[in-house]
Amino acid sequence: SATATALAVASCEEPGHWDVVLDATPFHPQGGGQPSDIGLLVAGEREFDVVRVHAEKSGVVHHEIRHAGTVAPFAAGATVECKVD
Repeated sequence: SATATALAVASCEEPGHWDVVLDATPFHPQGGGQPSDIGLLVAGEREFDVVRVHAEKSGVVHHEIRHAGTVAPFAAGATVECKVD
């Protein structure tokens, strides 16, 4: 596992899914015909399933997590633990 800081947290088009950008990540994004890594982001006592990871051409990596709430699961600036399955 690794520790990272959330730079941005935003809702996705798909209900119950959120997009998280971190300052660093151990998750390998989807690409070249390979699926992305999956695992967990842990913020405090709460765990969120990472269901997809993709990278923009600019290199920014997006982590799609499951969270049923309508309010962001944590704020930008939060420290999260990254656990790759």
